[in-house]
Amino acid sequence: MAFPDKTSIPPTIAAALSATLPGGLATSAKTTIAILIPHFGEAELLYRCLDSIEFQTRRPDEVLIYNNTGCRLTLPGKDWSFSISITESSHNQGFARAVNALANLAQSDLLLLLNNDAALDPNCLAAIENGASTFPDYCSFALVVFTSSRQRRIQSIGLMYTAFGFGNRSNSISADVLDLPGDVFCPCGAAAVYRRTEFLHMGGMNPRFFFGYEDLELGLRFRLAGLCCRLLPEATVTHLLSANIHQYPSLKVREAVKNSLWTLLARHPFKLFGRNCVTTCRFYLTWWFRLARCGYVTPVAIAILTVVVQLPSICVSRGLFWLRFSRRAQAVLGPLYDGRVEVYTPHGHTLIEVNQPKALS
Repeated sequence: MAFPDKTSIPPTIAAALSATLPGGLATSAKTTIAILIPHFGEAELLYRCLDSIEFQTRRPDEVLIYNNTGCRLTLPGKDWSFSISITESSHNQGFARAVNALANLAQSDLLLLLNNDAALDPNCLAAIENGASTFPDYCSFALVVFTSSRQRRIQSIGLMYTAFGFGNRSNSISADVLDLPGDVFCPCGAAAVYRRTEFLHMGGMNPRFFFGYEDLELGLRFRLAGLCCRLLPEATVTHLLSANIHQYPSLKVREAVKNSLWTLLARHPFKLFGRNCVTTCRFYLTWWFRLARCGYVTPVAIAILTVVVQLPSICVSRGLFWLRFSRRAQAVLGPLYDGRVEVYTPHGHTLIEVNQPKALS
């Protein structure tokens, strides 16, 4: 049993989605693309990212940068052929808030969320435009994200969601199996494409998350609203994983523990949690213990304490969330009841056993 793809959504539900979402699921003749880049860290990474946009076979319609460094961003005297809009912030607002701010400023049909330590391969935007036109009923698209090493190993083909309320990158395949596109659970935030109307209608990324897991939480909302995600194998990106945050390992651990636990408590179905209660608890306790053994006792403790303090607001958020999405939960997440996850394979949608997360995955 696999997650339902777009063809399995009943016509009545598809019609309801078109009626309830502003603009429905329609597309225009000319698809416009805005690239949203939250910037934090080394300026050289941003310049590399912008250079990759310059060499695109299809020019972007908008390039918007949110400067989270706290210092005024000055670009070098390069003659890029596209205009750049920069939003300055006096302090680091975090990834999710930066993306939401840029999404509200953008005017294009598609939003390409791009980490500043990522670089587009030359035909990426053309492949995105072609994919969005070919699959007009899909509201988000996952790109193939490679490591920047010479081996060009796959780092992500979207995210997978597990029976434990935990999600991570779907990267357990090699590049030679990407012959045909297919559905994945949701895109990875390092390089993700959303239709702007649906992104804004769904509330954008969760502003409670400073960084990390905001893409998974948004993807869960999209899936429960009946909005599927398509993998575009020809749209490829290279990504320097954690190039900006490698100097702050404790912060990375704290945000990973806090946001994953928040997502579990505020979004994961009670029925699914009940069926996997013991396994879920063992899954998280083992992960936290491994982090503690690596020297991250304090950030793990702070993250858990933060979530405990937020429990009242989490309960309210959970109640409102499931009041809206409860009817579709079993249809969308039903395959997870056996403790497996969805990934894209050469055979289509396959359920595989979930692996324990690494200490700093």
